[in-house]
Amino acid sequence: MSFPNLSAFAVRERAVTLFFLILSILAGVYAFGSLGRAEDPAFTVRVMVVNAIWPGASAEQMRDQVVDRLEKRLQEVEYLYRIETTVRPGQATLQIEFQDYTPQDKVPDLFYEVRKRMLDEASRLPAGVIGPLVNDDFADVYFKLMALTAPGLPYEALVREAEAVRDRLSGCLACTRRCCWANAPSGFLSNSTMRVWSTLACRHRTFSMPSTRPTG
Repeated sequence: MSFPNLSAFAVRERAVTLFFLILSILAGVYAFGSLGRAEDPAFTVRVMVVNAIWPGASAEQMRDQVVDRLEKRLQEVEYLYRIETTVRPGQATLQIEFQDYTPQDKVPDLFYEVRKRMLDEASRLPAGVIGPLVNDDFADVYFKLMALTAPGLPYEALVREAEAVRDRLSGCLACTRRCCWANAPSGFLSNSTMRVWSTLACRHRTFSMPSTRPTG
């Protein structure tokens, strides 16, 4: 079986050859212009986590009096794919996943809907329950970890120095978030577990309540 002589065809039909050549060049320019070039491209994470804490409660109490109520409210959210729940004595973690085909522009509204339902249900949970605490921040794709050590320096002074470094990084436009973790020496923490939980509950009530609905 003989194949057509493409070289002879290209020489003979110069107009057709020129047309396909120009078409290939234009297609290449368009493809090059639409290539993604971000070093850390943004992507949409359709997962969020809800935590509830009830000091002193058993796993069965957490399941029957806390988790079941939260899951019923979450089942009403649109595009819900599944809920993976882990229950331990005094603590419950719900990982909420939305469908892969969930439109990107609807994800913020769905996160807001989950937060609203959890805040509405918080007032109906048994006394002593802390939360539900909602975490939907999983979109950071690049980070840098720095550690400070100062043998002989008091722990409080080291924490102040670390916070000062964090504050100076506020001028860096590429830094979207600055976090500071401290590893306290043994015996430094004297607060009881209940005081720690109470502090967390106070912070949650003060800062986690959304005041306006997101628009984008």
